[in-house]
Amino acid sequence: MTLAGVMLTGCKDFDCCMPSVIKVTPPTIELTNIGDSDLFDVTSSLTWVVTGMEPWMSIDPATFGGTTTVTVKITQANTDATARTAKLTFMAANGDKATATVIQHPSTTLGETLVYDGSDPSMLQTDPMGWSSNSLFPTSSLTENQVTVETGAGTISFVFGGITAGNETVSDNTVTIEDGNIQQVMGGYSEDGDVTGNSITVNGGTVTESILGGSTNGSGTVSNNTVTITGGNVADVVGGNSFYGDATGNEVTISGGTVTGSILGGQSITGVTTGNTVNLIGGEPALDLSAAYIYVGMNSGGNSLIGNVLNVSTTDITAPLEVAWISNFETINFILPNDIADGDTMLYVNDGAYFDGTSVITITLNSAHTLTSGDIVILIDVDTKGGTILNLVGTKVITASDGTVFDVYIDGNGNLVAEMQ
Repeated sequence: MTLAGVMLTGCKDFDCCMPSVIKVTPPTIELTNIGDSDLFDVTSSLTWVVTGMEPWMSIDPATFGGTTTVTVKITQANTDATARTAKLTFMAANGDKATATVIQHPSTTLGETLVYDGSDPSMLQTDPMGWSSNSLFPTSSLTENQVTVETGAGTISFVFGGITAGNETVSDNTVTIEDGNIQQVMGGYSEDGDVTGNSITVNGGTVTESILGGSTNGSGTVSNNTVTITGGNVADVVGGNSFYGDATGNEVTISGGTVTGSILGGQSITGVTTGNTVNLIGGEPALDLSAAYIYVGMNSGGNSLIGNVLNVSTTDITAPLEVAWISNFETINFILPNDIADGDTMLYVNDGAYFDGTSVITITLNSAHTLTSGDIVILIDVDTKGGTILNLVGTKVITASDGTVFDVYIDGNGNLVAEMQ
């Protein structure tokens, strides 16, 4: 007997004729920035494992026993001009395979966004330097991160805008402190690399040790970092710190809150500390700098003056500034308010004001002022608070920004005054 019209083709064994036991949908996921994520649906009756992951992504889970959803998340920015691709293979226990693709387009933002309010303590981890297991920091990017500590944060050891234990550059990160009891805040930290363009704003909370816009314990350059204090209670404030490299172009601005330690624009042990700025803005009743020692640039190599500027201003002449000490500036600029009047004081100093032999005094004055010839403005009052002006003698003739001419000298009480001519 014969069977007519029957043809058997294509199978060498039974298994190859069975449908695949693993399926993945959709076939392609497209993502862009750090933190972007999407899902693959994996359908399988067997245990499977995925391979082909790239360093710039994470997959969870990467193995599973059956059907589930798989989360793909971008962990590194794509700084190239073109997209990059990961070809994934999902392999079941019987050898069946399914493939899928992840495409990451060029990133439009390069960093992470972290907002910590104490509700998720797992966000606090051991930092890369191993300084504390109670640190808040981005884990996947060293640039363009945004880190915010909000009301309810509680106690935190360290907050970093970006941090590396290596020599990579840490740059352009933003840290905002609204609340919390924090030991130390750094806009950016690299153990031995450059740290540049990071910023910190403190509106509240307590920082028990120091705030550093940028810092390295090595020879990297720390430049163009900023710290702004509008509230809260802090100890030391440093715009930029490099142990053995240069600290240049950093800026600290303080208009509110309490600072009980040192305020430095830039500091280094052996590097150059030039072009740094400290801005003191009086007028806020809650501002207390009476215990603060201000050194615009500081190092042990003698390069602590060049281009370093101390700006002294106020939004309310009835609430002038008071500090303990000022020094290490090439220029001190007094920005007089429009309502400045004869006998008004810009700055009280209760310990000392040290002028280097090359220090320059400048006055910024709007033409709307009402001062007249013979009026005297007390630029630095040391008599009231028991301080001393050091290394400044003689009379300096200074032309203000609006063309007004002042004689600047030490009066009979030891104060630095400007008399309008």
